[in-house]
Amino acid sequence: TIVESSDSTRADVVAVTDSVAATSSGGRMPESAEAAREMLQGKEVHLRLSPDGATVAEDSEANPELRSLFAAMPAILPKAPTPVGRRWKRQMDGPIGSAMGHGEVKTTFQLDSLSHDGALAYVSVRGTISQTSNGPGPTRGESSGTVNGMVLLDLQRGWVTESRDRIVITSVIHSRDAKMRIKMTVTQWLRAID
Repeated sequence: TIVESSDSTRADVVAVTDSVAATSSGGRMPESAEAAREMLQGKEVHLRLSPDGATVAEDSEANPELRSLFAAMPAILPKAPTPVGRRWKRQMDGPIGSAMGHGEVKTTFQLDSLSHDGALAYVSVRGTISQTSNGPGPTRGESSGTVNGMVLLDLQRGWVTESRDRIVITSVIHSRDAKMRIKMTVTQWLRAID
């Protein structure tokens, strides 16, 4: 992420994705992983960030799916100065991914501690995911899961320096007389590089 300009009301940044790595324990890579690689790898997106972390894709050439993803993401930071130990909640409603239906992500953040010099804030993240979706014909599905992780905030920059998340989702897909259960674990690590 490259900061182009900033003041007390916003920061304009360019987010660059240099590579996308995806693996599968089933041997064959899902088509969605290749689609994600094509959508993100080697791309630059111009973003406008507000002090509470709300993000808007300012780049008119950005992929529409990517623009809508940023538009749907809630601000992750509290609106006012926050003491150590305080918790705040955020919720995102709407379809998750490419599914047709209703999804909901409820997340609780907690400011766990500050670095000795006060430059870094350590924030824990815990939450739940639920989604119902309808596919073609009689196909329907339900998904539920958890989100656990941490966010490291650079208070000088006013933005995320590092985040680590583990998302575990169990989906049940019903189609006529068949039922399929899928469990997926996503481990995500993001880090700003100076």
